[in-house]
Amino acid sequence: MNGRRVSIQERLKRYFSLMSVIPALILSIAMTAYVTFNVYNRSREMLSGNVERAQAELNQLLEEAYQVGRSVEEDGEIRNALEETYASEQERRMAELTVNNELSYISRYFDARIEVYIIAENGMLVKNGRFSFLDEDFRQNDWYQAVMQDNEATWFPLSVYSRVVRSVEGSYATLGIPLRTKGDARKLGVLLVEVQVADVLRDMERSGSHFYIIAPDLEMRIVDERVEQYENDVITLLDDRDIQTLYREDDKPNYVENTVGSITYWREDFEPVALRNAGGYVLSYAVVDTNQWILVNCVSYMELYGVPILVCGLSLLGIALLTVIMLWASDRTAHAVTNPIKRLNESVHMVGDGNFDLDIRKTHDDEIGDLSDQFARMVRKIRELMARVIEEQRIQRKYELLLLQAQINPHFLYNSLDSIVWLVRMRKNDDAEIMLSALTQFFKTGLNRGNDTLSLAQEIRNVQSYMTIQTYRYRSKLSFETDLDERAMDLEVPKLILQPLVENAIYHGVKEKDGPGKVALRCREEAGQVVIEISDDGPGMDACQLERLNAQLRDDDVRSRSSYGILNVQERLRLFFHENCVMTIKSTQNVGTCVTIRIRVEGERNAEPDNR
Repeated sequence: MNGRRVSIQERLKRYFSLMSVIPALILSIAMTAYVTFNVYNRSREMLSGNVERAQAELNQLLEEAYQVGRSVEEDGEIRNALEETYASEQERRMAELTVNNELSYISRYFDARIEVYIIAENGMLVKNGRFSFLDEDFRQNDWYQAVMQDNEATWFPLSVYSRVVRSVEGSYATLGIPLRTKGDARKLGVLLVEVQVADVLRDMERSGSHFYIIAPDLEMRIVDERVEQYENDVITLLDDRDIQTLYREDDKPNYVENTVGSITYWREDFEPVALRNAGGYVLSYAVVDTNQWILVNCVSYMELYGVPILVCGLSLLGIALLTVIMLWASDRTAHAVTNPIKRLNESVHMVGDGNFDLDIRKTHDDEIGDLSDQFARMVRKIRELMARVIEEQRIQRKYELLLLQAQINPHFLYNSLDSIVWLVRMRKNDDAEIMLSALTQFFKTGLNRGNDTLSLAQEIRNVQSYMTIQTYRYRSKLSFETDLDERAMDLEVPKLILQPLVENAIYHGVKEKDGPGKVALRCREEAGQVVIEISDDGPGMDACQLERLNAQLRDDDVRSRSSYGILNVQERLRLFFHENCVMTIKSTQNVGTCVTIRIRVEGERNAEPDNR
């Protein structure tokens, strides 16, 4: 009994930690090893697959170039033209045109990257490409003499530019074929077949990898019982920046020097397709059957094995995180008895701070759970009482707005009926009928089957009915124009928000003006807002009047009988759109007044209307 006293909570924490952490560690390590091994193998398979696909396409293209050369070499019409000796330049040009047509006919069945050129002993220069020749006479060039001395087709090392035409920068593989008469009695010239091979490998490129073509010299020397490294140029077709560049032996980059040596020694175990490691790189290579070039794709260890390393690192991080989570879970389990009391205490403090939106649930069927239930019922009761007070205030405010609306409608009805009476007395029955129809339509839209809202298009039609009545009343003194954006017409708004503003424009604007006046209604959608403007060209307001009216709008001051219509509109807009609606008034004395309503519609089109 002299040992240190260990609480039940501490013992539970230790036992749970051992039972959870050890199995999790074993499972995580096994999964990490499995995933890393699979990713490693897939990376190497992808590297080999890229080279084999590129080798197959390159071999097909070069074989096709060889077939083009043989087809041209065996063409009787071309051979006859090359055997002729032409007395004049015109005859030679005509013969070149004939051979050009024959070349085009032959090459149209082959790949568009293959270009054919003929340099003849009789002075003919023939091509099927779009680029112009570099020179008029290539017969003194070394490559021309070399092909003429050879009896077989010869592949030249790759070059950046074409040997015979003004070409764009690229990587050109050139096949030279000597042309002779039947029985090799006389030399006729040289046939060059050039192939642009850089784009063959472009689709195979990936970040951090490099494609090379090694052109071997078949006359190799034996050194220490092995064939010495090829003496011809080492060529890279594509690098990380997707630029075609040719590297000679004396200036090739380090990554070429580190990789090319591994496969430039012929050995007994040399395979035509293989994967090797050399100098910090993984090499995947394949021999092109057509001309025995070796196509190489080298990738650094970090690029190829970066994903397995990353997977391994993330897995170790996950193991560490899982261990921490397990230890944390054991600690939380040990504190499970005291947590309900802590949560209840936090809830009491939150209610004391005025937050009644709490979801207090019974987590344990014991005394603490019963206490939580009692406290939750008390909070719900307080919340219901507060909601009832808010609803009563909302209803009271709605009645106040209905009273303001009722003050507007009788005033307008009286004026409209008075105008209709005068039209009847003046025996203008047709005009009276139009006014009465407009008045009927106005009140029909205003009632809107008892609904408090309607579309902006319906509200504007209501204003148009109202303005029909007013233009008959004031005749030549009043004109009305509209400019409407159809994109904004489906916006839902409270009813009777525009008519009071138009009425103000008439009675405080046009009516006070000497001579004819105009009221304009414009509506447009811009930058996520619907903008409504109601303007008149009346006498306007001075700065003091405008400031007093704007102050009433800011303070919701309804004591002024002259502006209760505008205040009513602003209040209903505020209750419907909340903070998404702003009303402003601008006025210049002797110029006019403009009331602008800006309603933000983003997120509002599908929102439920506020019927407060």
